[in-house]
Amino acid sequence: VVAFPEARLEVCRGQNAMLNHGYDLLAEAFGGAGTIELDPDVHLADAAHRWGLEPYHYEPAYNDYAAGLLRSLLGRG
Repeated sequence: VVAFPEARLEVCRGQNAMLNHGYDLLAEAFGGAGTIELDPDVHLADAAHRWGLEPYHYEPAYNDYAAGLLRSLLGRG
């Protein structure tokens, strides 16, 4: 496991700030919503991801876990 360069992480922090703003607006528009939060210390970026290695291209287990949490929020899990 190798850390991403600080410059790449800084770009991702900016992208995350933009996404968090959008998530806040959606939650407000829908009168609140459940959230899915995953521990980034447990899930790693996927070097074999079809769109390349990025801090937000997680390994398949991350997507499986997130989908399970979403199903639970929707009462389908």
